[in-house]
Amino acid sequence: MTDYSELKKAAEYAQDFKSHADEAEEMRALSAFYDEVAPADVLALIAERDHLKAENAGLRGQAEVAQKGAGQLKVDLQTADTACFLSIAENKKLKFESEALRKDAERYRRMRAMTLKQIDDTPDEFDAEFDSQLGAAMSKEAPHG
Repeated sequence: MTDYSELKKAAEYAQDFKSHADEAEEMRALSAFYDEVAPADVLALIAERDHLKAENAGLRGQAEVAQKGAGQLKVDLQTADTACFLSIAENKKLKFESEALRKDAERYRRMRAMTLKQIDDTPDEFDAEFDSQLGAAMSKEAPHG
């Protein structure tokens, strides 16, 4: 039963003692109220209240979980933002290093081409000798720990 309008009217009238002219009218108001009140109505109201309290508690629990989840998402977003910033910085560094290596490779190719024009060795002989000498020179420069 969800329509308690008649019960409400009877309860309000029975409770408003100032509007009753005398004790007999007050008794009629109380009697009308008691006629409207059925134990099933009272039990239904109590059950509805209990159901709403339980539903409210469940919703509060869900809201707390959602707030914790939102907090974790905020932390995750900040972590991702930091990682993105670091990735951008690393990307710029790698681009700079890549450009330096590209220039070094271009210098090497030009030097090789110029040297090959001036010597009698074949490109394969030159490459083998040059790589051998370059490797030896680089191993002397490498720090030994």
